[in-house]
Amino acid sequence: MEYDWTDGGCLLLADALATLFEGRRDFEPVALVAGGRYVGEHYLIRYGRWHLDADGACLELTLLRRYETATKWSPRVVPFKVAELSPGVPRDQKVSERIASYLVATLV
Repeated sequence: MEYDWTDGGCLLLADALATLFEGRRDFEPVALVAGGRYVGEHYLIRYGRWHLDADGACLELTLLRRYETATKWSPRVVPFKVAELSPGVPRDQKVSERIASYLVATLV
């Protein structure tokens, strides 16, 4: 079975970026949630005013408008901790570590 960034891959990238920038207080893992739900619909990293995901970097208002247009739900951005996610959220620490290693080798 193949997966892409829209099948839980966003969490893998957010987890990899969080690992890369661990300890820096200007980076924060965040999730888009809809309504009263607390399960993330999308996971990414906030860096100051910027939000980073597989689509690149954008400001929060742009991110919210993009997802509202694409999904027809009104999301909000909330902080999250990868370790506190429910078991049903796709996560693979080894893949996240491989992504982080690739990013270091490519970008640094």
